[in-house]
Amino acid sequence: MRPSLAPDGRPWPLTSDYLTSHLTVNLDDLSSLTVDNRQNTSDMLVKLFDRRYEHAVAVRIFFLRAQEQFTLANIAPGAYDIRYQNLDSGVILKSQPFNLEQIQQPDGSLQYSV
Repeated sequence: MRPSLAPDGRPWPLTSDYLTSHLTVNLDDLSSLTVDNRQNTSDMLVKLFDRRYEHAVAVRIFFLRAQEQFTLANIAPGAYDIRYQNLDSGVILKSQPFNLEQIQQPDGSLQYSV
């Protein structure tokens, strides 16, 4: 059964967005990540986990509406995974681990993951 309220005790947002009462961290760099839910008919609760610690830490938590996508910006380089809960079925799934990188180029510019 779908929870009537978001984890922060507030109503679910009307649009795909960060859950405002949850701390948003790893904001200090240029990488971005787009999470795509366009092929699903269920809304999702999504968490970006930083895997650089002994126990992975959720650094971004957001609501993703069915048939939409959401872009997380200004993510620090590192090892991550995405964990998401289908809000209709309650099923929780996890992505494969992935790395976001930021590399200084010889000309001084930065190449970063998108």
